[in-house]
Amino acid sequence: MSVGYYPNRDYQPLVEFGGAKKLPLPLNVQQLQTMAENIAALCDALCTNEYYMKKDGDFRMNLTGSYSVARVYLGKPEARF
Repeated sequence: MSVGYYPNRDYQPLVEFGGAKKLPLPLNVQQLQTMAENIAALCDALCTNEYYMKKDGDFRMNLTGSYSVARVYLGKPEARF
């Protein structure tokens, strides 16, 4: 996770999440707040093997498949980690 200003987005401060093989996801303040407010419920659903989904505009968090994989999407499903 990193925080930075993006010149190509009018110098907005964005929080960036990334993985070793995926493109980073730059989240704005609203998306970061949605993630922070729902991360505990997502973790609880992982532990109890229940389905979970939260959507806020083009930002989504959900659990997928029988292996309970947590995914975060921004825009199209291809932009995930």
